[in-house]
Amino acid sequence: RSPAKSAWTLKSARATRSRVAASPSPYPRICARSILKYAVILSAVYSSRWNGTLPKPASRSALGSTWSSSREISHELERLVRLDTLTGIANRRLFEEELWKEWRRAERDRGVLAVISADIDHFKEYNDRYGHPAGDRCLIKVAQAMEQALFRPGDVVARIGGEEFAFVLPGTGADGARAVAEQVRERVAALKLPHEASNVGPMVTVSFGVAATDRGRVTTPTDLVRASDAALYEAKRLGRNRVEVARG
Repeated sequence: RSPAKSAWTLKSARATRSRVAASPSPYPRICARSILKYAVILSAVYSSRWNGTLPKPASRSALGSTWSSSREISHELERLVRLDTLTGIANRRLFEEELWKEWRRAERDRGVLAVISADIDHFKEYNDRYGHPAGDRCLIKVAQAMEQALFRPGDVVARIGGEEFAFVLPGTGADGARAVAEQVRERVAALKLPHEASNVGPMVTVSFGVAATDRGRVTTPTDLVRASDAALYEAKRLGRNRVEVARG
């Protein structure tokens, strides 16, 4: 690697830190600091090797230690790119990876799989009424409540964009997924976040659409997500702040 490449790495990391420095959330700053830290380490290593100032490992144990540190850095960066920088939960990339992984597992084991699509009701109006910094804080609290409602290690909730969230529930049928969605809905309601601009009620609420492989004709993970999105649309049409299950 050339010194120019190292300088570009540092410049890119610093630019990332600058873009999120004004955010009211602690998560972007944490991620930015972590990325910058590892970029500085990698830049220093590459620069030293290029200039010939980094000594070669004197033994196999030293070489192993160097590779171990590199792997740890790589794994940490891989973890960070799968997290939503605002809320700290999984992002769309991790959601899609887990969905396809669990779909293949369900096919192999002849098991079931459920997906839940969720939207915060009238979130645009929330931002208009309280401002975007307050909207970010709302998203963080809702995301945390959703994550805390999941108790099984394989269950995943992700923020897939704006006020949109999605869940992957391995080994769960439609009835079980409905129960999970109701539990999440109640947890969000318990936050009692004011939402005076909503026509659903005075507090922040969430609508849910559920789809599972044991109900309805789905042949691909994409079909499953489309079915949960259709159920979410139906929940909104029927008044929001409710759970609807896709019909077969």
